[in-house]
Amino acid sequence: MTDTIRRLQMLVNQEIVNKGYTIKAFAVTCEVSYEEMRKICNGQIVDIRMSTLEKICSQSDFDIQEIISKDGESILKHNIRMMMDGDVYSVSFKKMG
Repeated sequence: MTDTIRRLQMLVNQEIVNKGYTIKAFAVTCEVSYEEMRKICNGQIVDIRMSTLEKICSQSDFDIQEIISKDGESILKHNIRMMMDGDVYSVSFKKMG
């Protein structure tokens, strides 16, 4: 999970710089709270909702696969905590091929 968070942090910060956003402006664009976006940018986020990843990726030049995959690995499993209606789920991703 730590590698995933680091890649997310790097990609989000790169997106902010490339498009001339502030953290707050990017948070508004992605419809994510400023506090959560600030934690992502500073590498302080511990868990992240799948819906948050989807919101960020929909407004970015990168996709979820870039966040959760590692170069040179054909199969990758990462657990991301996802909250739905107050319940917490662990989602496993598997990269094929």
